[in-house]
Amino acid sequence: AGVLQKGSVGLVICDEGHRLKNSENQTYQALDSLNTSRRVLISGTPIQNDLLEYFSLVHFVNSGILDA
Repeated sequence: AGVLQKGSVGLVICDEGHRLKNSENQTYQALDSLNTSRRVLISGTPIQNDLLEYFSLVHFVNSGILDA
Protein backbone atom coordinates (compact mmCIF):
# COMPACT_ATOMS: atom_id res chain seq x y z
CA ALA A 1 0.00 0.00 0.00
CA GLY A 2 2.98 2.34 0.47
CA VAL A 3 3.44 2.92 -3.26
CA LEU A 4 -0.27 3.61 -3.74
CA GLN A 5 -0.35 6.09 -0.84
CA LYS A 6 2.16 8.35 -2.57
CA GLY A 7 -0.17 9.19 -5.44
CA SER A 8 -3.87 9.22 -6.06
CA VAL A 9 -6.15 6.45 -7.25
CA GLY A 10 -9.23 7.28 -9.31
CA LEU A 11 -11.33 4.29 -8.28
CA VAL A 12 -11.09 1.52 -5.70
CA ILE A 13 -13.40 -1.48 -6.15
CA CYS A 14 -13.60 -3.97 -3.29
CA ASP A 15 -15.26 -7.32 -3.90
CA GLU A 16 -16.39 -9.17 -0.77
CA GLY A 17 -16.89 -5.70 0.72
CA HIS A 18 -18.51 -7.12 3.85
CA ARG A 19 -14.98 -8.00 4.97
CA LEU A 20 -14.52 -4.28 5.64
CA LYS A 21 -17.26 -4.30 8.28
CA ASN A 22 -14.74 -3.61 11.03
CA SER A 23 -13.05 -0.23 10.68
CA GLU A 24 -10.35 -1.38 13.12
CA ASN A 25 -8.87 -4.09 10.87
CA GLN A 26 -5.69 -3.50 8.87
CA THR A 27 -7.30 -4.02 5.48
CA TYR A 28 -9.94 -1.36 6.16
CA GLN A 29 -7.33 1.09 7.43
CA ALA A 30 -4.96 0.50 4.49
CA LEU A 31 -7.71 0.98 1.90
CA ASP A 32 -9.14 3.96 3.78
CA SER A 33 -5.74 5.68 3.73
CA LEU A 34 -5.63 5.69 -0.09
CA ASN A 35 -6.17 9.04 -1.77
CA THR A 36 -9.06 8.13 -4.05
CA SER A 37 -11.99 9.99 -5.52
CA ARG A 38 -14.37 7.01 -5.64
CA ARG A 39 -14.87 3.76 -3.76
CA VAL A 40 -17.20 0.91 -4.63
CA LEU A 41 -18.03 -2.07 -2.42
CA ILE A 42 -19.54 -5.26 -3.80
CA SER A 43 -21.14 -7.67 -1.33
CA GLY A 44 -23.95 -10.18 -1.36
CA THR A 45 -24.26 -9.87 2.42
CA PRO A 46 -23.66 -6.25 3.50
CA ILE A 47 -25.42 -6.74 6.85
CA GLN A 48 -24.41 -9.91 8.66
CA ASN A 49 -24.83 -9.11 12.35
CA ASP A 50 -25.85 -5.54 13.11
CA LEU A 51 -26.21 -2.04 11.69
CA LEU A 52 -22.84 -0.93 13.06
CA GLU A 53 -21.20 -3.20 10.48
CA TYR A 54 -23.31 -1.59 7.75
CA PHE A 55 -22.32 1.86 9.04
CA SER A 56 -18.63 0.93 8.63
CA LEU A 57 -19.27 0.01 5.00
CA VAL A 58 -21.19 3.22 4.27
CA HIS A 59 -18.54 5.27 6.07
CA PHE A 60 -15.81 3.64 3.96
CA VAL A 61 -17.57 4.51 0.70
CA ASN A 62 -18.73 8.01 1.69
CA SER A 63 -17.40 9.15 5.06
CA GLY A 64 -19.52 12.29 5.32
CA ILE A 65 -22.92 10.95 4.32
CA LEU A 66 -24.04 9.95 7.84
CA ASP A 67 -22.32 12.80 9.73
CA ALA A 68 -20.46 10.63 12.19
